[in-house]
Amino acid sequence: MFLDRHNLKSYLLPIVIFFTISISLAVAYELFRFVNLWAGMPYAGNNALEFCEINRFCEAVVQPANTWSNLGFLFVGLLCLFIGINDAKTRSPEIPNLIVRYPMFSILIGLSCIYLFLGSFLYHASLTHTFQMLDITGMYAVALSFLAYIIFRFTPTRYAKRKAKFKSSHHIIIPAVMLINLLFLGGMWQVNVNVLFPIIVLIIITLGVYYNRSRSLLTQLPYQRLAQLSVTIGVIAFVCWILDRQDLWCNPESLVQGHAVWHLLCAASILLSYLSFRVEKFDIESIYKNKQEVYFYFR
Repeated sequence: MFLDRHNLKSYLLPIVIFFTISISLAVAYELFRFVNLWAGMPYAGNNALEFCEINRFCEAVVQPANTWSNLGFLFVGLLCLFIGINDAKTRSPEIPNLIVRYPMFSILIGLSCIYLFLGSFLYHASLTHTFQMLDITGMYAVALSFLAYIIFRFTPTRYAKRKAKFKSSHHIIIPAVMLINLLFLGGMWQVNVNVLFPIIVLIIITLGVYYNRSRSLLTQLPYQRLAQLSVTIGVIAFVCWILDRQDLWCNPESLVQGHAVWHLLCAASILLSYLSFRVEKFDIESIYKNKQEVYFYFR
């Protein structure tokens, strides 16, 4: 996964940050558990009240299980973020992997996951309209960050011999994704998320399958296994979401909730998808065959 150049000690910081945030939230929860922190804020609409878990509107956290399970997104986000930061510090033209050579995509995925954690945590803690918006836009932010990288893989860096200039589409793709995220914040988030979000996910999976079949990878099997495992876990997560939504798996007082399991499995699926990108290894020699222009991934 091209982590051999990294300083492993640097990963102590995200671990410290994760446990510091988790412990701080737990302490705050114990101090303000029976205080309604969200009084006066308008409640969320749509399916906000259709989760199985009992709603404790008189407490600081309305849905404890559905709230705390979002820590999985925080962990994955911090991990991807710091991997990207370490990639940026140890860049090398010899590494035949796109996401390692362009660490901004790792950083984008990491920040999107952290944003999703923040929005979903506060949404299930409060069931308010404002944080529902952050929850939904966080879902789109993660999906769009993956879609951005997958599109980038179809548009490799180009070196034109005559002009002797390097060009890379990531300078366009990343700002475009940030702009689309702003559009969702501006109102697009109100589009039915149960329709639009699955469409985006299906597009990501379709493009991923097509890319895998149309490119020559030296490490195709590890990539396929991680990608397939990610999709499998994602499907299981979706089934848990359906079972919870339809009250087929429902014990309102239980600490184990279908929607909470959905959060944890989605976090695992995101991590596996990201790791599948990191095991890709391209055949460098086959990339340098064109005599007029050289297309390559290592600049």
